[in-house]
Amino acid sequence: EISENLEKLLDRNRAGAGNIKIVFNVRNGGMRHFLAYFVGHRYPSQEDYIRGVKVLTFAFERPDPNKKLWRPAFRSEVAEAIRNGNAFEALLLDSRGTLPEASKANLFAIKDGRVITPPDELILPGITRKYILNLCRETGIPVLMQRINLVDLPGMDAVFLSGTSLHV
Repeated sequence: EISENLEKLLDRNRAGAGNIKIVFNVRNGGMRHFLAYFVGHRYPSQEDYIRGVKVLTFAFERPDPNKKLWRPAFRSEVAEAIRNGNAFEALLLDSRGTLPEASKANLFAIKDGRVITPPDELILPGITRKYILNLCRETGIPVLMQRINLVDLPGMDAVFLSGTSLHV
């Protein structure tokens, strides 16, 4: 039933690419409520993958980083900051001056042949991040699970983001 409804949504909107938000609620009486609708998206261009993207910092700390909660005020504020800053993404800056993650992506840095990423307990670990970490283990690339300080960012050899929609 879900698959059929998603096919109808895609067909009726003639959509080839995009993000769909799915909401599925079950009430106490067993009543089901299903919604699926398009949400705004922005994917990196081929040039973005080659040259990189502009990011900015946005002061925010998730009260419970391991839970994906809908926070409309946060979404609206960070989207406005990204738009006003003509940036692709916002790196979330915590009270310690570290960058646990981005608003819609996981954060990685590379320094001296090692991949650095914040520990799982500080972030919402993404699926693409999991694949990157597995690939690092399989190929023998050392991974450090540690906080990434904003002041250390310019000294990194590389910094990259990962996410289901934006890839790596």
